[in-house]
Amino acid sequence: MLEGCYCERLITTNTNTKNKDTDKQFCFAITYRRENQRQYDLRAETEGECKAWIDMIRMASFNKLLLQKEELEQKHLHLLQIVESEKTAKWQYTQQCEELTSEIKKLRAELCTLKKEWRVVPPRKLEDLPEDSEEIKKIKKVQSFFRGWLCRRRWKQIVEEYIRSPHAESMRKRNR
Repeated sequence: MLEGCYCERLITTNTNTKNKDTDKQFCFAITYRRENQRQYDLRAETEGECKAWIDMIRMASFNKLLLQKEELEQKHLHLLQIVESEKTAKWQYTQQCEELTSEIKKLRAELCTLKKEWRVVPPRKLEDLPEDSEEIKKIKKVQSFFRGWLCRRRWKQIVEEYIRSPHAESMRKRNR
């Protein structure tokens, strides 16, 4: 009977008749808001009894339990969604691992065949290499010049950085 109920103290208005005042003085109502607004009016003998009844009915009300149940159901649904997303992620990672494993097997097989081919083919000698053309010789000469220029430039930068460094300053002061 108390499931889903709300209990409230009834407020009485003062009337001239003493009999009516004493009848309505310690009254409280039990209301079912979800079930067509049914209401039961009850009366206690004293103020203390009235408060005790209201407190006990409120504590016996299953509204708090229903709210806790709904909250737990929401948490359960959330956890189920998390578990489902984790399962999906696990499945995707498993698929990736399988794909990568097959790719590794293919690459290993390819590497083995290349190693076998390399063993079968005799190594080339320097004498067997074709002579460079004039154009390639010019390109190599420019590359050599450019490498030398870059090397000298970098060496110059290193020396300038050292000259400006605190260590070089301290060495100059020491030698004075």
